[in-house]
Amino acid sequence: MQKSMIITLGILLGTSVASAPKADRVAASIAGPVAETRSGKVRGEDKGVVSAFRGIPYATPPVGELRWRAPQKPSSWEGIRESSKFGPPCVQPTVPPPFGVSVPFSEDCLTLNIWTPSRALRDGEKRPVLFWIHGGAFTIGSGSQPVYDGTALAAHGVVVVTINYRLGALGFLALPSLSKEQEGQPLGNYGMLDQAAALRWVRENIGQFGGDAENITIAGQSSGGVAVTALMTSPYAKGLFAKAIAQSAGGTAVFPKTRSGAASAENSGHQWVISLGLDENASPADLRRIPANRIAAATFFSFPNIDGNFLSRSPGDAFSHGEQAAVPFLTGATSFEGSLRSLTDEMAQATLPTLYKELLSRYENRKNSHLPADVQLRGELFFVQPARFLAQRHASLGAPSYLYYFEQVPASQRVELGGAPHGGELPYLYGTPGTMLEQWDEHDQLVSDEMITRWTRFAATGNPNSDSLSNWPAAQSNNATYFVLGNRGGIREPDSLDADMLHAAVNAAKFLWELH
Repeated sequence: MQKSMIITLGILLGTSVASAPKADRVAASIAGPVAETRSGKVRGEDKGVVSAFRGIPYATPPVGELRWRAPQKPSSWEGIRESSKFGPPCVQPTVPPPFGVSVPFSEDCLTLNIWTPSRALRDGEKRPVLFWIHGGAFTIGSGSQPVYDGTALAAHGVVVVTINYRLGALGFLALPSLSKEQEGQPLGNYGMLDQAAALRWVRENIGQFGGDAENITIAGQSSGGVAVTALMTSPYAKGLFAKAIAQSAGGTAVFPKTRSGAASAENSGHQWVISLGLDENASPADLRRIPANRIAAATFFSFPNIDGNFLSRSPGDAFSHGEQAAVPFLTGATSFEGSLRSLTDEMAQATLPTLYKELLSRYENRKNSHLPADVQLRGELFFVQPARFLAQRHASLGAPSYLYYFEQVPASQRVELGGAPHGGELPYLYGTPGTMLEQWDEHDQLVSDEMITRWTRFAATGNPNSDSLSNWPAAQSNNATYFVLGNRGGIREPDSLDADMLHAAVNAAKFLWELH
């Protein structure tokens, strides 16, 4: 069971396990809080201190002729729409239990969920908003995963929003035929356009749920963290948020060299069409007739495209040139990122043929835990140091920038894991113990309490510090110290090995991006 969890985390924690099949959404007279959006009224669930609204459409279903098109504004409805149940997850491959999708996916999936303090619906005070983008390699995942239940965060005075967005080929396919019918539009970035559309919906409607449209923090983990850095550099999200959090975005967020843009993306699209047994010159009409389950089963490398429109260069390159939004920024990684099954020793040696062995030897002399040095080093190169790169580059703008290192391991898994795996911080952030097969003790609860306090403080003020907690120093452009979240806590000061690993990490990210 524990090994199953590590493997599942190794595919970036993007599954959806708590969704409900779509049903009649117009409610009869049912007790529950009501809020009015620009499209119509919605009725949610009163959970006591917190109220929840689920499955609210932020765009027209992207089906039929709207498949592989930019999201359109949602249609209006009469009466009160029942919004106590989640909408279905977007089309995606099946992932085995316990983290697999337990209900059918659907192309009609562009919905969002809101948790808000119940009194915020009545008192007229506007709360900060945490806008969450789920991870899953842009291929799997849902805003309805149990780990993302926003109740605990909302109880601390923020309005939490989680979203679905198109994944895989439906979210990121680029082809000349699609580009031709949509001239001047972003190339194959439908999933990113969905995120921007959801952000605009929140700006326009969140006040009705007690949220402050001028104080939105975009946040995400893994590919969700990559999406955050992309939104920070895209004109399509300019002015839509006030703060940003990128958790475990990794080297794929840093990739300093822009890939060859449209030609590369469209070539990948051609290969995908051929893999389905279709003519590479299949028309958009032919493509839109492909059954969704066939698309879900076909392997497709999903990633935001550097199309000169939604993104003019990679996020890492944009950060290097100071082109990102100058908003308060918080980023970091976990202590056992290297346990991802996709991060192999062979990959590290291929990306850093001359440096890897030297770095490994130095790391073995420094490491202060029983975790294998090679596993820890891979985590440093592909996640920890890239986070430091982003934090330092952002600090060079003069904007507040904070860097963390999460090392807490649940009581039930300390012997086997030894370190915090990719995504291991999520139950602590959301206060949802048990959603990753873990069992907590009182120390785990204390770490969760601290993380919730710091993240909600950051969402409110742009600073994760609190009078009741130890000081978390801001990153500097030439030296970003890590604030350690875990039983031991404290500060991790970078040394000469960190400097060399940071240089190696940038080179490794460049190599990996060139492969794409």
